[in-house]
Amino acid sequence: MDNNNTNKKKNPSRKECEAIIRKILSVEVERRTVNNTFRKPADFMKYFESLYIPSAALTKQVQRAIKSMNMAKDSNGYYILNKTKEQSDQDKELRNLFEEADYSINRLDNCQQIFIKLDPEYIDFILNKLSNSISVEKYIITMYKCYNGIVIITNDINTLYKLLDNIIK
Repeated sequence: MDNNNTNKKKNPSRKECEAIIRKILSVEVERRTVNNTFRKPADFMKYFESLYIPSAALTKQVQRAIKSMNMAKDSNGYYILNKTKEQSDQDKELRNLFEEADYSINRLDNCQQIFIKLDPEYIDFILNKLSNSISVEKYIITMYKCYNGIVIITNDINTLYKLLDNIIK
């Protein structure tokens, strides 16, 4: 037996392999912000062979660990740390839906709310009319029906007040 192999341990358990794989991927992502090295179990083998005696059993154990981790892969085929295939598939489905829906994300930290108190029988009708109003639509981020009225969220409260005041009076 050569001297390099005398300091190496016996094969790790599947759980130990999983922990080492997580650590390897964590370091990779920490250094490069994304994994662009590890696509298949064989890519991990030089790390394992530096710690353990190289063997077919070691290779099998690493393959079992990766399979049991059920890691997702990115669009280029690289493993994604801390995400299962199911999570990745759900994310892809959501991404596709957002793209189809012509989305935009609006922060609400600088927004304000207006509450319009109404008789309950008029709420749905007025909500519909406001949502189709050419005059006010560009000042409404969102609005919703609530108890005794409508809440409007806007990022230009002064202009919306003036427009609503002009419409009402």
